[in-house]
Amino acid sequence: MMDITLRDYQKEAVEKFLEHEKGIIQLPTGSGKTVIALSIYNELDKPNTLIISPTRALIEDMKKNFIEKYNIPEHYISTNPRVKARITFATYAMIGTYEPELAKEFDFYILDEVHHAAGNNFFRNALPIILDEEAPVLGLSASPKTSSNNIKELLNKLPIIYKKTELKEFKPYTIGYLYGVEFSPEDQGKYEKLSNGMKECMIKSGFAFRNMVQASKLMGKRSPASGFAGKYLKLYNERKRLVQQCPTKIDAIVDIVKKHHMNNDKIMIFADSVDELLKVIKKLNQIGIKAYPMTSKTTRKKDLKKVSKAFGKKFNVIGLVKMGEEGIDFPDLNVLIIMGSPKSDRAIIQRIGRVLRYKEGKTAHIYITYVKNTYERKVAEKYIKKANPDKIVEDGNILIPEKPPMPMPEPIPIFQNTLVETILKAVKKLIHMGAR
Repeated sequence: MMDITLRDYQKEAVEKFLEHEKGIIQLPTGSGKTVIALSIYNELDKPNTLIISPTRALIEDMKKNFIEKYNIPEHYISTNPRVKARITFATYAMIGTYEPELAKEFDFYILDEVHHAAGNNFFRNALPIILDEEAPVLGLSASPKTSSNNIKELLNKLPIIYKKTELKEFKPYTIGYLYGVEFSPEDQGKYEKLSNGMKECMIKSGFAFRNMVQASKLMGKRSPASGFAGKYLKLYNERKRLVQQCPTKIDAIVDIVKKHHMNNDKIMIFADSVDELLKVIKKLNQIGIKAYPMTSKTTRKKDLKKVSKAFGKKFNVIGLVKMGEEGIDFPDLNVLIIMGSPKSDRAIIQRIGRVLRYKEGKTAHIYITYVKNTYERKVAEKYIKKANPDKIVEDGNILIPEKPPMPMPEPIPIFQNTLVETILKAVKKLIHMGAR
C-alpha cells in the first residue's frame, strides 16, 4: 500500500467515487487527479487495473511517476495490454481501434482525459465492453463537456460524480489581458464585405440557418436553402482566415514576448495553425529570442517529455497548436498567449490550465489577442473569463477591479483583555456606589 497524503477536496473526491464506483471526477488542471486515482486504487486493492490514456508519451510519464514518486515496483506495471499486470496501461487508439477485446476482465478501469472515450472507435468498440463489466470505472478530466452527441451519451452512462471547476487556494494570482489589434483599412473593408455576404445568404435562405453549425447541417440536403448554406460557409471560412492571418496580431505577440522575456518569464504561445505559429517563432528567433515550436512537424510524441524538461533551461518561449493541451507539465510557465479562437470551450480550458498550475509566489499572465471590430472581441472576453482572473486589463483599463483580501483583525493580547475587564468592573462598582 502507498502512503498518500490527500488534500480535503481530494479526500471528498475519493469518498464520492467509493460511494458510486462508476463516474467521472472533474477537477482543474494541476489539482492532483493522478493522486486521487492512485488513492482509489489503494482503497479498492484490485489485482488488475487498466489505465487508458490518450498517448504513449503520457503513459511513459505516468509510469515514471508511479515508480519514482509513489514507489510502485516496476514489475507491477505493464505498458503492453496483452501482458496484464497489477497496473496495465493502454492508449484509447490501441484499445478502441485495434483490439477492444483486450479491455475485458479487469478489476478496475481508469479513463484518463475521459473525453477521449467519446472518440468514435473507442466509444463504439471498447466503451460498451468496459461499462458491461461489474468492475469500478473512474473517468478523469478537467473539461469533459463538449457539444458532441458521443460526449452527451458518455455522460449519461458515466456521469460526473464530483466536480470543482476552480480551487482558489491552489490557483496563482491571475491577470487576464484582452489584447486588441487593428486591421489595415483594406482588410477591414474585406471583413465587412464578407460579413455582409454572410448576412445576405441568411436572408435569402429565409433564415433557415443563423450560424455556421446550422448551415453545416443543411449541407447535402435537398433544400433550396442548402445552396445558400454552402455559400455562407465559404464566406465564413474566408473571413476566419482573414482574421487568423492578420499581420498586426503577429507583431503584437512579438511585443508581448519581448516585454516578458526581459523578466526571464516562461512563455507559451498557442496558435490556430502551424503556419501562423511558425511565422511568430521565426520573428522571435530573428530578434535573438530563442523560441521552440512544438508541433507534429517538429516534435515526435515520444519526445514531449524531453521538450518540457528543456523548457526554461534551453529556451523560455514555446509555441504550440494542439500538441501539449493535455497531460504535459510545464510547472514554471507563467505567461500564456493565445492568438485566435480555439475550436471549443474544452480546448480553451485545457490551454488556460497550462499556466494555472500553482506555485508559491507565482503570478499568471494570460493574453488573448483579437482583431478589433470583429467577432473575435466577444469570443476573447468569453474565454478570458474562463480563467476566472483576479483582474482583466484591456487598453490599460481594468474591467474587473482588483479585490485585495480583507485584512484580518489583529488579535487582542490576553493581558489587554484582562485589563479592559478590570477597568469595566471598577467603573461598574463606582456607578453602583454612587447610586447608593
